[in-house]
Amino acid sequence: MAVAKRNGPDILYLANLHSTKFKDLSQNKECQITFQDTKTQDWISISGTATTTSNSDPRIKDLWSRGIRAWFGDLGDGKHDGGPEDPRMSLIEVKAKYATYYQTKVGTLGMVK
Repeated sequence: MAVAKRNGPDILYLANLHSTKFKDLSQNKECQITFQDTKTQDWISISGTATTTSNSDPRIKDLWSRGIRAWFGDLGDGKHDGGPEDPRMSLIEVKAKYATYYQTKVGTLGMVK
């Protein structure tokens, strides 16, 4: 999954409704997201609560782009085409509760020591 939109500390993802993420979130809404800058090794961790939406959420059309189609693929049935109307298309919205970050003080070579 890739971030579709960030609103302050809250994050929206376009996701495949048939992925196991939706089953996991139906059992436990608490989640943790981490991001890392591979050049600097800086990272941030966000803990929060996730909610999911159906395919009818109007934000899907606003967030969808052609690049998203590659993540979903076209099943060739005229319905599951990776477009914004694809019934697999859904949203995961993470409302942040806590954020922790680490900023590296040394360069990558300093980490090797």
